[in-house]
Amino acid sequence: MNLFSAKIEIEGHILSVNNAMSTLQRNLDLLIDSVINAQKAVLQPQIISPVTLMEALINSVSAFSKKLL
Repeated sequence: MNLFSAKIEIEGHILSVNNAMSTLQRNLDLLIDSVINAQKAVLQPQIISPVTLMEALINSVSAFSKKLL
């Protein structure tokens, strides 16, 4: 493997991690907003249960390259 192809592969891994982190950040923001709204007795329509979130995270592990894990 030459240096250029290694660079391209690493950049692909970085992009995958950045996308996953962005998704997790959006979900965390949604959960925080849900808690804040629940304290005001307002229901958040996009609530994701912790079980559903954990299942999604576990199921998404296979989407990452084995080299990345």
